[in-house]
Amino acid sequence: MVPLLRFLNRTKSFFFIDVYPFFPWSSNPVDISLDYALLRNISNNTRLPNIRLLIAETGWPNSGGEQDQPGANVHNAATYNRNLVQKIVAKPTIGTPARPGVVIPTFIFSLYDENQKGGPGTERHWGLLYPDGTPVYDIDLTGKRPANDYEPLPEKKHFIKGIHYDD
Repeated sequence: MVPLLRFLNRTKSFFFIDVYPFFPWSSNPVDISLDYALLRNISNNTRLPNIRLLIAETGWPNSGGEQDQPGANVHNAATYNRNLVQKIVAKPTIGTPARPGVVIPTFIFSLYDENQKGGPGTERHWGLLYPDGTPVYDIDLTGKRPANDYEPLPEKKHFIKGIHYDD
């Protein structure tokens, strides 16, 4: 990986990354804070300042489906994606600690829930919209709508490995 990163740094190329904080958080909620996973506190300590980052996919599942996977709910999905939009469109541009003020192109996964997709329950529930086109939750992709202007989100509580989490 290091040779690839050095090449990208030397050529000032984009490094495409997929960012899915739900997966590491849901597998290790004791050591990874939900606030961190929901982008309430992020940082980047890269040592290759010429690599331009592009987030090719990021999101949070709005449901765990029939498996009721902890953390996969509308509240966390809306919180993550709303926080993401605020960080992406902030003026002045936030960037990263290594490159403050640099725009990071970002694509939210996914526009629609995929009700025909196989796999665990979360695999079908990443969309901003249901398959019929109705919104799963309100989100302003321009980032101009204040957080307190949204209707309250449903709360959900879970137990993971015997530990209670408000997610």
